[in-house]
Amino acid sequence: MDYTFAIELKKGLLKEYEKEILLSKEIKFFVPMGIVEKEDTDRIVYDYTGLVPLTGLDGPLGVKSVLDILERTILCMIVAEDYLLEVKNIALSCSTVYINPSTRQIRLLYLPIKDRAGGVLAGLSAFAGELSAEYVSGIAAEYLSALKGFMSNNISLVALANKISAMRREAFLCGMQ
Repeated sequence: MDYTFAIELKKGLLKEYEKEILLSKEIKFFVPMGIVEKEDTDRIVYDYTGLVPLTGLDGPLGVKSVLDILERTILCMIVAEDYLLEVKNIALSCSTVYINPSTRQIRLLYLPIKDRAGGVLAGLSAFAGELSAEYVSGIAAEYLSALKGFMSNNISLVALANKISAMRREAFLCGMQ
């Protein structure tokens, strides 16, 4: 069974170089997409076959799972920046961040919407807050709270990924799952 959904955007919200990069399938961490160009709109069709949104995962997530998801999401955003994609166009919520259950690979939704509120760190902080509120164990929520504090210091994505890596090592050494 195929799982797809589509959105229509006003022509120009998705730049030509973004279309080329996204359609080249060179970047493997976005939900696969196709684009149908019309006169004044671009219809984007997303194919999430074989993927599960984070909202569809069973049970509360432990420290390792939560930190893995956040670290992988941030690393994907860093690569997207390297390709000159606007990371503010990556939709970050538990319903728009997908995971392949067999490989644990993260797939993000590139959703160019005009006037997205806040910056990249604000979006990551909101995403961490959503994870903390509904999908994680108690100790994982404490780790997410600490991460949100670091995000409020306006640090870079690379520094944040490094901090998460250090937290994962700490959790591993303490025997937390």
